[in-house]
Amino acid sequence: MSLFVFNHDLAQQIVQRTMAIIDCNINIMNEKGEIIASGDPSRIGEIHDGALLALSQNRVVPIHEQKVYDMMGVKPGINFPLRLNDKIVGVIGLTGDPAQLNEFDKLVCMTAEMMLEQAQLFGIIAQNERLKEELILDLIHSDEISPSQQEWALRLGVDLNMPRVVCIIEIDEQHLQKLNRRTRETCPASDLVVGMQCGGSDAFSGVRANPAVGCASDLLVRCGATVMFSEVTEVRDAIHLLAPRAVDEQVGKRLLEEMQWYDDYLNTGKTDRSANPSPGNKKGGLANVVEKALGSIAKSGTSAIVEVLSPGQRPTKKGLIFAATPASDFVCGTQQLASGITVQVFTTGRGTPYGLAALPVIKVATRTDLAQRWYDLMDIDAGRIATGEAMIEDIGWEIFHYILDIASGRKQTWSDKWGLHNALSVFNPAPVT
Repeated sequence: MSLFVFNHDLAQQIVQRTMAIIDCNINIMNEKGEIIASGDPSRIGEIHDGALLALSQNRVVPIHEQKVYDMMGVKPGINFPLRLNDKIVGVIGLTGDPAQLNEFDKLVCMTAEMMLEQAQLFGIIAQNERLKEELILDLIHSDEISPSQQEWALRLGVDLNMPRVVCIIEIDEQHLQKLNRRTRETCPASDLVVGMQCGGSDAFSGVRANPAVGCASDLLVRCGATVMFSEVTEVRDAIHLLAPRAVDEQVGKRLLEEMQWYDDYLNTGKTDRSANPSPGNKKGGLANVVEKALGSIAKSGTSAIVEVLSPGQRPTKKGLIFAATPASDFVCGTQQLASGITVQVFTTGRGTPYGLAALPVIKVATRTDLAQRWYDLMDIDAGRIATGEAMIEDIGWEIFHYILDIASGRKQTWSDKWGLHNALSVFNPAPVT
């Protein structure tokens, strides 16, 4: 079983995330009542009497102004026991008038407990991976499978009866040394191949984030770069707006061929295209696939389409390219990667947890509240378009400069900083909308 450690680093992450939800100081106390993280660093290390009460009596402890002088290390506020697996592991305290905090206290507590559960889950996953590696090494050095190994495999969900092939990979040390000697070289923006994708779209994707990305697409094309947009089933119902933008008749025909191929593919699998938009899209306010299609093609900007690619094909021209892929986030990302993108821009209104280990993914939030709530996951806030703080062109230029900064190594995306990368998902014969 994975050991859970409620340490300062995890507690401080909870403080930062919860203080983005509510405008007040947050304290995190451990099972001994000691403040281990706080929005006010000077309080770290203090013993909090309110937390001790919450821990010993297993209840919410409000502290009013008149009680402050009777207790040690406290200020007015409210203190909640933090539970993990039905066990109290600490206390979260909100500073302020308890009556005014009632509106947010349960939300903050729930957010903190969800982060604890996530941290524990990540720990279990990492531990299981290590145990699997140890099991494999143990099996390699064994002549036959022992009962203890069978029990070990059973706990890890490994089927030892499944036929397997052993692959031995020899690393070419000379080639590895050559790769390690590589250094950055200045190159023009025209060398970039940028993929544009949307996932977890909502009603604001097509009027905020995607048009801003479209503006950035036009700027990149103007620089001579290659811009790739995709997702057949999401542009299918707006193809009448894309076809006139084909640079010539041949490109226009290729667009229609890819639409027809995908229709036939879904019909063969007896799959209804109405599966798109997804339930998450509908919860976000998208009513039908036509609305989604109109928002999706906004990512392509206004440039002429110079080439159409089948899944995994490499571009032969620079400019705006349509790469025919499924709309599934992970499959689309994998196919664009196979087609040679060097950076990807990903817009989201639902906060899709998505990233690629092979290249940086820039996350653009459609709403300011999403960008503020997940400030350490979203790279750019396109919600400012709605508040009047920025125009579509302003955010477009911001995305354009951010792409250059990321490609130049001057900045790092949040997904790369935290190592949030999904597995590659190859386009398979099963119907994928």
